[in-house]
Amino acid sequence: MTWLRVSLRRLRADQGTALGLALLIGVTAFVAAVAPRVLSTVADQALRGEMALRPVIERGLSFAEEGLLSAELDAVDARGASLAADLPPVVRDRLGPSSLLIESARWVATGPVDTSSTIRFRFQPGAADRVRFISGAAPTGDTTSTTAERLGGGEPVEVVRFEGALSVASAEQVGVEVGDVIALAVDPADRLGNHGQGDVAEMTVSGIFEVVDPADPFWFDDPALVGPTVREVNANLAYVDATALLADEGYAPLMLRGDFATPVRYTWRHPAVVERFDAASAREVTTALRRVESRFPPVSSTFGEVTSSSGLRVLLEAQAGRWSVAEAILAILAVGTGAVALAAIGLVARMLATRRRAGLALSVGRGATGGQLLRSALAEGAILSAPAALIALGLAAVLAPGAT
Repeated sequence: MTWLRVSLRRLRADQGTALGLALLIGVTAFVAAVAPRVLSTVADQALRGEMALRPVIERGLSFAEEGLLSAELDAVDARGASLAADLPPVVRDRLGPSSLLIESARWVATGPVDTSSTIRFRFQPGAADRVRFISGAAPTGDTTSTTAERLGGGEPVEVVRFEGALSVASAEQVGVEVGDVIALAVDPADRLGNHGQGDVAEMTVSGIFEVVDPADPFWFDDPALVGPTVREVNANLAYVDATALLADEGYAPLMLRGDFATPVRYTWRHPAVVERFDAASAREVTTALRRVESRFPPVSSTFGEVTSSSGLRVLLEAQAGRWSVAEAILAILAVGTGAVALAAIGLVARMLATRRRAGLALSVGRGATGGQLLRSALAEGAILSAPAALIALGLAAVLAPGAT
């Protein structure tokens, strides 16, 4: 082990140079170790920050199906769960719990209203907890049977009267108050209404409400319950399209009307959990979302087909494109910095070797073999670089623990 003792003596003799080289190696190893971690962290933060700025509807995913699935909400929930189970795991694991939304066909209000108006029935579990009633009360699932004439005349028929609530803006635009009974006839121009039998119904305005927080992610950026929209049919006719909130218990009576039941639209909404997304898996998620879109197209070609809606793929692709430019610039800077650091290490090593040349020649003159000199040089290199590199790697892991 004479060669090792010789190496240690040489390092003690050149403590300043040796410590400087070790420090330079440590700094270079630290930068090389921490740079990918920092870059990964910055990429994740950029992606999540961009997603957080986007509307909930853009970064979420929803399924929709039109038809008459079941009069039981549990069965409808089970249908939504089966659709979610068909999602690729890489997508499903990044989505939050789903929420259910059921909307009826559009009903034309035939009286008594102040404007040409239509109303959709909406069943949305959890919505009643997120509205504040200004007057009246929340609707119940109670229904009553009465008689009314069909639109266009004819013998009176038995109709079902539901309880529903309208927002302040919708009630003002339609021109109704709490306690008013609105006569309704299904709109044959509506996609859902033209599958019905010219049905009629009635709705008692049980209450008038306002949405507590329209920005709540629960609403999925859907303003239908906040206020009505105006739909222009032609230059002389425009409809106020309002949405009425009905109790969940009112869903079954709407379905159980025999030949007069019209299809409804079921929507299962899945918000994205921003914290579950990272830049490393963005490409895999994007590919999986393409498969989802191919299986569940955004537009239905046949009635009853399941469709999907999401801006998540477009968002991820746009962010990946922007980040690739920034990543290329950072990579160039990293390569340049690394090259300078390696050149500095090489220069210091060359200076140290030049100073050692006379000593090495003396060792050869005294009978040292080439193997001994090589082992001695390797030992010096290990003593200088190994501790510095290990300390640098430890600091990088401490300073960037969450990065990969």
